[in-house]
Amino acid sequence: MGLQTQLVYFLTSLNSNSSIMADLQHSKDPNITESQKEAIEDNQIELKQGLEMADMASEVISHVSDSYKSVMDIELNDTMKILTIFSIILAFPNIVFAFFGQNLQLPWIKYGWTMSMWVSVLLCLVSGVFLWLYERRK
Repeated sequence: MGLQTQLVYFLTSLNSNSSIMADLQHSKDPNITESQKEAIEDNQIELKQGLEMADMASEVISHVSDSYKSVMDIELNDTMKILTIFSIILAFPNIVFAFFGQNLQLPWIKYGWTMSMWVSVLLCLVSGVFLWLYERRK
């Protein structure tokens, strides 16, 4: 970002200097000597070269920035995928404990805590294996 900002400043100053030099070259001031006209032409050539170099540097920096952004996007997608898998797996214990937390008369009520633990662990394992197999298939 710092390089891009600096290049914007360079390009702006080079463009303004180039327009000033073009105005000086086309001016009809009788006080300008021949050596000054040659110096103005030389400066215009150098300004054009500076503009071309700054444009090339700007393109290179934008390409590097774009490739860095794509790498960061890929890493963010991987992180979001992992977090989504964890949220899916951890949703099953909430569902099971919410069901057993209701005021219902269940036939296995004295084993409710162990039953809910085993059901939630089983659902977590099954969903984890299913998501792992689905991911490996891609």
